[in-house]
Amino acid sequence: MKKKILVLGAALCMACLSAFSIGIGPQVNVNPLVPIWDGSSTWGAACSVKFDSMPIYWAFGFDSGYYTYEDEDGHNVHTTKYTTSITGDYHISEGKFTELLGWYWGFGAVFTASFTGKHSNYYLSAGPRIYFGMNCKFNNDTMEAFIQTAAQPELGLAFGEDGKENGFIRPALYIPTNLGIRFWF
Repeated sequence: MKKKILVLGAALCMACLSAFSIGIGPQVNVNPLVPIWDGSSTWGAACSVKFDSMPIYWAFGFDSGYYTYEDEDGHNVHTTKYTTSITGDYHISEGKFTELLGWYWGFGAVFTASFTGKHSNYYLSAGPRIYFGMNCKFNNDTMEAFIQTAAQPELGLAFGEDGKENGFIRPALYIPTNLGIRFWF
């Protein structure tokens, strides 16, 4: 009896999984800052996820980069800045250049939390983003390679020993570019 229930449960799960799809895969990030006034452009990796039941493309990332700031005594401090981020993007429109190569664009949002390797500096920021990308779906649409870039203005708060910036809200404009692949199940 237990085996019949397990087989029936497994069959039900397989039937439900075939009704929905999920796209998941790695991506490489390069996040230049414009203008580069504090050297906090970053690079790293993320996991890209798209659930068929939601119109949002998600990315959960970890980036790092060289960072310089002036402490309270006026000295330049050189360190590494580590950033975790989450983005949610909504495709407004998409189309095809060719049978294989497609394009898309849309709007989204980003939230980041960062800290520095030296001392105790923490940063929180959030903002909207507009993006454009190209993708190539192959292997019966079970694999998707993509590249996209965005304009991503952010407002951030600084906390800790980061001298003049401590407690300030500061604007930043990032132009992130992502290259990745998603596997669709």
